[in-house]
Amino acid sequence: MINRENLKYYENILSIENKDVSLSEVYNIVTLINENKHLSFIDNVLSNISKDTSEIQNILDPLLFAVKENDYKNIVDIVLSNLNADINNIEDVKNILVSLLFAVKENDYKNIVDIVLSNLNADINNIEDVKNILVSLLFAVKEHDEYSFYTTLMNSISNYELNLLENVLKICKHYPLRQKDIFDSFSTNQLQSKNQLLDRISDFLNISNDLEIVIFGSWYGSILIPRLARNAKRISCLDLDESVLKVSKNHMFCHLTNIDYVQTDVFKKSLSRYKDTDLIINTSCEHMPPMKEWPFWNEVKNNTFFALQSNNMYGIEGHTNCVDSIKEFKEQMPSNFKILAENQLEEERGTRFTIVGKISN
Repeated sequence: MINRENLKYYENILSIENKDVSLSEVYNIVTLINENKHLSFIDNVLSNISKDTSEIQNILDPLLFAVKENDYKNIVDIVLSNLNADINNIEDVKNILVSLLFAVKENDYKNIVDIVLSNLNADINNIEDVKNILVSLLFAVKEHDEYSFYTTLMNSISNYELNLLENVLKICKHYPLRQKDIFDSFSTNQLQSKNQLLDRISDFLNISNDLEIVIFGSWYGSILIPRLARNAKRISCLDLDESVLKVSKNHMFCHLTNIDYVQTDVFKKSLSRYKDTDLIINTSCEHMPPMKEWPFWNEVKNNTFFALQSNNMYGIEGHTNCVDSIKEFKEQMPSNFKILAENQLEEERGTRFTIVGKISN
C-alpha cells in the first residue's frame, strides 16, 4: 500500500523548490490504489500522461473492466483484436494468452499491462513510454516502493522540480528508521516557522552570493539549506549529532557544493569562520543555554545579523531552555544585541518565538 498520509510532507517538500504546489490529482490516484481500484487508477494515470494515449485507453479500459468482471470471453476477444502478432502462428497467440490469463488469475496487474502493451499493434504512438510508466507504477505499488512510485508518477504527470523530493524519498527507502524524523523536519509547523524567519531576515538583509551563513543546531537543514543555498557564498551547518549531518551531506543535499558540515558543540568550541560570518541562524534556542551565555560574541564582526527562534513547548525531549513569551526570549540576548524584528507563531503544540537582530560591538 502507498501511504496516503505521507503526501502532506511531500507537498511541503515540493513547495520549497516550486510555486503553487498542489497534489490533489496525486492524492486521487493514491486513493484509487488503496481502494484496489486498479482500473480507475490506470485510467487516471493515462489521462494525466498525455492526450495522445486515447488509443491505448480504448484498449486497456475495456480489457481491465473485463479482468475486473472475470469476463474471460471479452478478455480473449479484446486481446486477439489488438495483437501485434501473426494470428496464423498459434504458438505466438497461445504464449500471449496463457501468460495473460495466468496474470489475470493472480490479479497481477503489472504483468497484465506489461503483456498487453508489449503485444499491441505498433502503430500506436509512444506505447513504450506509456508501458514504462504504467508497469513501473504497478510494480512499485506491488512492492510498496514509494520512491519508485512517486518519482515515476510525478515525472510523468507534472513539471515540478523534484530534486529534493527524490532525495528525501531515497533516504526513506534506504534508511526507513529515519523516515519519521525526516518527515518531522518538513512538517507544516517547521515550514511555517522557517518561512517566517526567512521573511524577517529578508526585511533587513539581502541574501546575496557573497554572504557567509552559519546555522547553529542545523539538524538536517531541510528547509533552510535549499532556501538559502542558491544565493549564499557558504553555509556552515553546525550540530552535535554527526549522523544527521552525514544524511544531509551525503544524501539530502549531496548536489550542493557550498555547504559545510561541522559536528560541534557551538557553546564549547570557537570556529575561525565566525569572524567572517554575515548571518547566524539558530532555530533551536530551546535546546541550548541562553544566547547571552554564548562565549564567542566578541569573535563575530560588528553588525553581524542573528535570526533566532525558541518556543514554549515544554516536555519535548531536548527542550531544556523553553521560554513563555517573546519578552522572556529577548531577555536571553546580550546587552549589545540590537533587536530589529520580533514575531510569534501559534502552532498545535505551543508558540514559536522569532527574533532578528544584529550585534553592535
